[in-house]
Order: sequence, then structure tokens, then C-alpha cells
Amino acid sequence: MNRDPYFRLRIRFSVLLLAVTLGQATAAKTPTDFLLEYSRGSCEGFCPEYGVRVDAAGHVTWQGHSSVARVGSAAKTLRQETVAEIVELLRSLQLAGATREIQCIDSPQYSISVRMNLASASIVVATCGQVSTPAEGRVLQTIRSLDRLIGVETWIGRPSSRR
Repeated sequence: MNRDPYFRLRIRFSVLLLAVTLGQATAAKTPTDFLLEYSRGSCEGFCPEYGVRVDAAGHVTWQGHSSVARVGSAAKTLRQETVAEIVELLRSLQLAGATREIQCIDSPQYSISVRMNLASASIVVATCGQVSTPAEGRVLQTIRSLDRLIGVETWIGRPSSRR
């Protein structure tokens, strides 16, 4: 048994210092100029049409257009850990320097625009009823992941609630 009367206090201080350091490291992963804008466009049916914007501070702005549970504007704030996770997800998509458009008729259009570290990239994909390339599949999976991380599912609603 340790006889140092300050042993427990030192351990608590060390744990607190480690927690603060890890929190700062997580926040440091998010570039100060980070800005994400992504959207889903309409189709002939009841595809949800909306746009989402997230900045480095975690401010989320929603704009629901049609076939969503929340039409109009809404806002929320994300934790910095969530913003850092979004940044890592977008880095793994490897949009750096990309500007690409794939178009087709009567298919929802998906777009992602990202600014971070003084660089911008964007991609627009219309699935044409199917995902034809691995890159398109990654974009669609990324948007689903963004919806989950940001928590916009309640604003989108369930398919049965869309009219």
C-alpha cells in the first residue's frame, strides 16, 4: 500500500489532465475552416429533398424541402467529438481536389461539398436507379453515415410519413 497521503489526489489529477488533453486532441482534428454542405435532391416519387450544413463549431443547419418530416429550417449543435468523426469520414472519402458530376433523369441527386485546410472539393452523383461505380457507392454510404452521425433522421422521417 502506498503511504503517500497525496497519492490518490495525484492519480485523480493525472486522469483529469489526460481527459483534458484527449479532448483537446480530438478538437484539434477539426480544421478551423471546416465546412460541410450536403444534400439529397428530388425525384418523380417521394424521395426526400433536403440540405444540411455543418461548420467547425458543430453548428448544424437543416433545410427540408419536400418529402421530409421537417419541412423548413431547423438547427442543432454537435459535440466536437462528432465533428471530428465527420472530418475523418470525409477524409476517408478522399474528395481532395475532386469536382465531379454524374447526371441522369428521374433519380435523386446527391451532393457533398467540403472545405477544410484551405482546400475545397465537391461531388454530385445521380444514381440512375443503381450504383454503377464504387465511388458512387462510397458517396451514398457517406451520406447515410453523415445522416446518422449528425442525427437528421428525425427531420427526414420514415418513408410512410413522407407526403
